[in-house]
Amino acid sequence: MNTKLITIIATAAFALSAYSADAQTTPAKSPKVAEVTLSQTRDVYTSSVEVLPHFPGGVEGFTNFLKQNINNKKAEAPGRVNITFVVEKDGSLSDVHAIGRNTESKAAEEAIRVIKLSPKWEPGKQNGQPVRVQYTVPVVFK
Repeated sequence: MNTKLITIIATAAFALSAYSADAQTTPAKSPKVAEVTLSQTRDVYTSSVEVLPHFPGGVEGFTNFLKQNINNKKAEAPGRVNITFVVEKDGSLSDVHAIGRNTESKAAEEAIRVIKLSPKWEPGKQNGQPVRVQYTVPVVFK
C-alpha cells in the first residue's frame, strides 16, 4: 500500500473549532456601513450556522474525492495543510487558500489545486436560506 496516502482529519462531520454549537452569530458589521456598502450577498458567516455546508457524500465522499485527485508525488514531505475557503450560496467554492504553517509548500499548492476541483457542496443555511460560510479543512499527507 502506498505510504503517501492522503487522509483527511474530520472531526464531528467537519465541525471544526471555528464552529461552536452553542454560539449562533451573524457576520460582524457596523449598522451604518451595512446600510451603505454591504449587501447580503457579500456577508460571510465565520462562526456557526444552523446547517453547516457539506460535501456531497459527506466525510467519506470528501475523503474519496481527495484520494482520487491528489497527486502524492507533488507533496515534498509528509505533513498537514489547513485549507480555508468560502462555500457560496450556490455551493461553489471561492477564496481557496492555505492558512497557518506550510502555506508556501508544494503540499499546500496541491491541496489548493484539488479543493478548487471540488464539485459543488451543499451550502450552509441560516433561517432556512442558503448563506455564504467560511470553512476550513485540514489535509494530511503521509
